[in-house]
Amino acid sequence: MQLAFQLGEHVNVVRMGRTKSLDAALVVLRADRDDVRGVLHHLLAAWRERPGASELADLIDRAPCPEVPEVAGARKAPRAAWLARAERRDPLDIPALLATWLDAGAPVARARLAVLLDGPHDCRIEHALAAHLANVPRTSEGTLPMWRQVFDAAATFRDPRAWQLLRDARPQGGIKMQDFMRRRLAKLVPPVAPCSTTPPTTTRASSTPTRCCSAATIRTPS
Repeated sequence: MQLAFQLGEHVNVVRMGRTKSLDAALVVLRADRDDVRGVLHHLLAAWRERPGASELADLIDRAPCPEVPEVAGARKAPRAAWLARAERRDPLDIPALLATWLDAGAPVARARLAVLLDGPHDCRIEHALAAHLANVPRTSEGTLPMWRQVFDAAATFRDPRAWQLLRDARPQGGIKMQDFMRRRLAKLVPPVAPCSTTPPTTTRASSTPTRCCSAATIRTPS
């Protein structure tokens, strides 16, 4: 399985300390090379221990996950299927859920996002939401509460790739949307000295990031 090769390559190449979770992922692969769900479970746990390891997040992104066509669309059946999938917390479902969370409009998207964010930190969720803020797909004033929710969540992001997207984001949409984005981006990612790609220190208990002023002072949140 391609994931087995990629994981072996990651363990051999990436300069990061071995963790119990990473070792557990290798054990699962040796036992069953097709157990993507089991491997993802441990890889995500390893990323939560070392969220600054972008190579590990990239590996998680490349894990083969099945398509879930029944969650796509705005009708009653796919809406129910989306919620059921999200609530079962299967790491294999995350890509399909992220691809369709906006399908049923902003109010439903807010409820869906709350379910996703109620689960464990997942680099795929953080990266996808940051990508939306960097290239906002819907900019009507009616979507402002939804994007406010995304910005609130972004303060807790731990994936350096997500923070790089946020640093590169620019205000979009109409005047009100641009003003909103300008204020929220300035609050979230203030213009300071170059900070490389490591996110400001933050926890879910405190949504205020620690400001970094130079590459030497940057710390990845634990």
